[in-house]
Amino acid sequence: MSMCFSGGNSSDKDTYIPPKTFNTQRYNFTIITSLEIGNMLLIKARFPESEIFNGVKIMVYDICHKEEIINAKQIDPHFTEKVSPLARFKGNNLGWILANKFCNSLKT
Repeated sequence: MSMCFSGGNSSDKDTYIPPKTFNTQRYNFTIITSLEIGNMLLIKARFPESEIFNGVKIMVYDICHKEEIINAKQIDPHFTEKVSPLARFKGNNLGWILANKFCNSLKT
């Protein structure tokens, strides 16, 4: 649950901002690029319904899920018990660099 409280003077009331739903965003995505590094599949995807990092999410998957991910009609970028990313990184250049380093550090 996400909560945000307003700042300011003591007359301000606490303001609860309900979390956005993430159920629909997994169906609306575009894979921008993918890269195989060892046994890892690095994916950069845009989820236009997400506002953070302009909807860009960087995810690392086990390579055994490559076909399933590349051809998927939905990708849930969150950690679940189904096909789930092994790791997620910020959707910016630093995130891409760190994801590459993470994958290379696990390369056998």
